[in-house]
Amino acid sequence: GHKVAPGTYTFSLNVEGQKVTTTGDIKEVPTYETKPGQYEEYDLFMTDAEQKLTNMHNLVNTLFSVQDDLKSVLKKTSDAKVKTAGEKLLADMKAWDNDMVQRKSQAYDDVENFPNKFTAEYLFMINQTNSAIPRVNKSNKERKAELDAQWKGLKSRGDQFINSAIPAYNKMLWEAGIGALRW
Repeated sequence: GHKVAPGTYTFSLNVEGQKVTTTGDIKEVPTYETKPGQYEEYDLFMTDAEQKLTNMHNLVNTLFSVQDDLKSVLKKTSDAKVKTAGEKLLADMKAWDNDMVQRKSQAYDDVENFPNKFTAEYLFMINQTNSAIPRVNKSNKERKAELDAQWKGLKSRGDQFINSAIPAYNKMLWEAGIGALRW
C-alpha cells in the first residue's frame, strides 16, 4: 500500500487476545511543496488502483485454480459432450489468463523473452505513481484511465466465467453424474 495522507488515525494492536488502541497524528512533511487537496487526490488515486489490482489478482487466482480442477475432470471423463464443452471452457479460460498474467517468466531477465501482461502493466503504473511526495501527474491519470478501460473489458470476460460459463458447465457435470468444479 501507499503512504497515508496526513490526518489523525486510530491504531490498534491485537496480541494474544489483548487489544491496545491509540490515536496518532501523521503530519505533512514541511519541506514538501504541496497544494491543498494534493494528499487527498493521491490517496484516492492510489487506493482505487490498489483495490483494482487486488480484485484482478483475486479473479486471476480463482480462475486459475478452476483451470486445475477442470483439467482433472477432463482427464477422468469419457463423456464426449462433457469433454468437448470442458476443453472449450479451458481454452477460453487459458486465453483470458494469458491476457492477464505472463506465466512463462521464471527468471529476472525473462521479461526480455516474454512480454509483460495486463496485471504487470497495472502494477508498473502503480509503482511509477507511488512516491514519498504525493503527486499524481497528467501522465499517471491518462495511463490509469487507459488501463482501467482495458480492465473493464478483461473483468467482464472474467466475470462471465464466474457468473455464466462455469455454472453452466457445472450444471452439465451434475447432469452427467460427475459433480462440479470447485472454486
